[in-house]
Amino acid sequence: MNAKPTVFIVDDDYAVRDSFSMLFETLGIAVECFPSAEEFLEVYDPERPGCLVLDVNMPGMRGIELHEELIRRGNHIPIIFLTAHGDIPMTVRAIKAGAIDFLTKPIQAKQLIDHVKRAFVHDAELHEQAMQEKARCARLSVLSPSPSSQPPIKYSALSVVY
Repeated sequence: MNAKPTVFIVDDDYAVRDSFSMLFETLGIAVECFPSAEEFLEVYDPERPGCLVLDVNMPGMRGIELHEELIRRGNHIPIIFLTAHGDIPMTVRAIKAGAIDFLTKPIQAKQLIDHVKRAFVHDAELHEQAMQEKARCARLSVLSPSPSSQPPIKYSALSVVY
């Protein structure tokens, strides 16, 4: 995939979105910010490479609920949860559901950058695996036509005379 990866930030706190946006833009990393999970879902294209930095506690759809919705839709963008009010059960639930990190606010810029870079690598691996799987399926479909493309087998009754 040749598209440049993007950090998608979903956080209801404007100051967090603004500071993270400036941080990543300064590094030349594409970034898009959303104040709610619902607004993110309206425009998110799962074919775009990147990662999601996601606040846990937001009005409306919470971060955990957004994660569950993405899974339900079959979208596997790497998610880094970020919260000021996390607990161990919440962390375990998020990680078991596939989140790659669960970090607490406030966070050092270098730490966040390192986690995002690892998420980009993970996402590139996921996209590569998906492309390889599509190629395998395409090759297999050429070798094994689907049953619907084959004419039906007609059986005729044989009568046996003694």
